[in-house]
Amino acid sequence: MKFEQDTANFAELREKYRKALIWAAAIACACLCVAMCMPLIGFGRNYQFLSGFFFLHQDLWFALPVILVPALLLTTHEAAGPARRLEFFASPRALCLVAMGLVTACWLGHHFVYLGYNLSRDEQMADFDAYIFAHGKFFWPLPRFWQAHAQALNQLFMVAIGDHEAWASAYLPVNAAMRAVMSLLGAASLTSPVMTALGAASLWRVAGRLWPDCPSARGVALILYAGSAQVIVNGMTAYAMSGHLALNLVWLDLFLLNRRRSHLGALVIGFLATGLHQPLFHPLFVLPFLELIASQKRWRTLALYLVGYLFIGAFWFAWPKWISAHGIGHIAPLDPATPDYFRRFVLNVHPINLEAVWLTTLNILRFFTWQHLLLLPLLAIGIRATWNRDPFARAVAKSLLLPLAVLLIILPYQGHGWGYRYMHGVIGNGCLLACYGWVALQSQGLSLRRALAWTTAATFLVVMPIRFSMVHHMVRNFAGVSRAIGKSTARFVIVDDMAAQYVLDGVVNLPDLSNRPIELVASGLR
Repeated sequence: MKFEQDTANFAELREKYRKALIWAAAIACACLCVAMCMPLIGFGRNYQFLSGFFFLHQDLWFALPVILVPALLLTTHEAAGPARRLEFFASPRALCLVAMGLVTACWLGHHFVYLGYNLSRDEQMADFDAYIFAHGKFFWPLPRFWQAHAQALNQLFMVAIGDHEAWASAYLPVNAAMRAVMSLLGAASLTSPVMTALGAASLWRVAGRLWPDCPSARGVALILYAGSAQVIVNGMTAYAMSGHLALNLVWLDLFLLNRRRSHLGALVIGFLATGLHQPLFHPLFVLPFLELIASQKRWRTLALYLVGYLFIGAFWFAWPKWISAHGIGHIAPLDPATPDYFRRFVLNVHPINLEAVWLTTLNILRFFTWQHLLLLPLLAIGIRATWNRDPFARAVAKSLLLPLAVLLIILPYQGHGWGYRYMHGVIGNGCLLACYGWVALQSQGLSLRRALAWTTAATFLVVMPIRFSMVHHMVRNFAGVSRAIGKSTARFVIVDDMAAQYVLDGVVNLPDLSNRPIELVASGLR
């Protein structure tokens, strides 16, 4: 799995390096053109999707640097030399410092940037179920009076349990269970920061396994990871995405260890990762590595994983049906597909159309504009250098790209999200591919040390503060309304959910309805 050194001479390598950067800049430029031109020809003219709003107000300003950085690197190169500052990151002490820094940044950001608020329904449902689990229940019974008025309590993304006899979220429970454990320890808000740090530690270990003779690769991996605004901001939230990223990297670390115990441990991690909140993302991450095992004819290992994931999939597909089966009355008229993930998948599959292409283009731009400025060019060099000669690196690349291809046909619209959250679990793949590019250059006498220093300074001193400001500006309006409702002395507050977009996300009650005032959806009242 160690990268094989290219025998091409210096000029040939530099030409490959240039071609990779040209491709990176060209793809970024093409995405920007598609994103901007489709509305001009009439499609999506009003940017009716939240994705369009994010592009105009958050991502457009960073698209140009993403294009220019690969283009600027075309004109520069420097000879490789000792990277002592980067080699510092190969030490466990440095890893501990980075991990503590990530926990601190994400936890402080949760309180001062994110204002301790859950903006989206996904985040709210994580804490909703965490409250239930912390009280030793799988769902919370609704009093008879409220069963008749359950629609007014906001049933968005709720699983149907009889005729509103109880309620719980329609998401899988592992993220909420982790938050429940952390809440019992004193701070549920530390869950995502801790998972962010765990992801960094696992990435560091994976880089050490792949490049034991290149300590600077660990430094590059950590810098790219910590320099992702998407990683840091999602670490401030209750989203399951920090868990996806961390558990995927833990899985990869165990997979690379390549022992019977480590493969069994990877299946345990796979069980948790699949059940975080949606069952699709982790299997998409794993599939290319199972293909790699098959190509190596390791049939026993492949059989172990296939049988293991068969049971994992069966368990989590049955979870919402099991929760829903606890009702004794007729199922309430919510989303009939909610308890059935397979049915939901079939209903969501649709032919590729202009809308899906446009949304996916916006997603790609959003993903890269939320990363370290050097990630895209290094990633392009890494793919170029390894695709035809390193099967493991090719599996890492396929694992990065597969979610994008699948979501193009089933769910191109992500709604709320900081960065492109549906690819959050594979940010580690991007960092590893970038390290492949770094090592390829180092092994043949080229270096991007100066470019890494400048882009890292720009990322942390310019990009990150602006991103944090954008997040804070968007969250504070919704958080302000929530605080105003919380200060009311009324027993009930009725929210006009037709007054503006995403108002329904602001109607949040505790499972036991002990909050005051109780918040009600106007359209759900008779």
